[in-house]
Amino acid sequence: MSTLAESTAIARRYASAAFDLAREAEAVPQIAQDMKDLFGYIKESHELRHLLFDRSIDRNIQKKALDEVLTKAKFHKISINFTHVLLDNGRIMDLKEIIRVFEKIRFQTGEKIVAHVRSAVPLSKAQHETLQKTLTTQISGDVRLDVSVDPNLIAGVVIEVGNTLIDSTLKTKIDRLALSMKGA
Repeated sequence: MSTLAESTAIARRYASAAFDLAREAEAVPQIAQDMKDLFGYIKESHELRHLLFDRSIDRNIQKKALDEVLTKAKFHKISINFTHVLLDNGRIMDLKEIIRVFEKIRFQTGEKIVAHVRSAVPLSKAQHETLQKTLTTQISGDVRLDVSVDPNLIAGVVIEVGNTLIDSTLKTKIDRLALSMKGA
């Protein structure tokens, strides 16, 4: 078996186990987002990469340090435990492939992803369809919109998918402008 094939087979086993646990806990979107966030943290932080990939560092020290980061970031308990398993088995470096396979399983099983949308005014049918298509493409999964109207928003929308928040409201834009003007 080639290295790539071995890596994919290993990723499939880990991704399947994580997906099964996430589905049982009804936490698939959060676990998926947690894994993506962890990969982002590792990619952005040289210190975290060193801590996790240096095999000379004791596993308990790695786990303790990582637990602090993940707990502060409000990761699901399943995500934290899954990360421990990856560390224990020396598979943290396979995280990117595990995420890819997890998302593939998620898509194949038809797991619905719920996007909570708050808008200043009711969305038209065309806006609803456009938003759903855009999110489906961005997330690579079947998205169901849970739309509510929040008159406090002035204009725009707030979209929450898992741990991701997209705020394109006029209120937020005005607040950012005011903050930048104070700093200038």
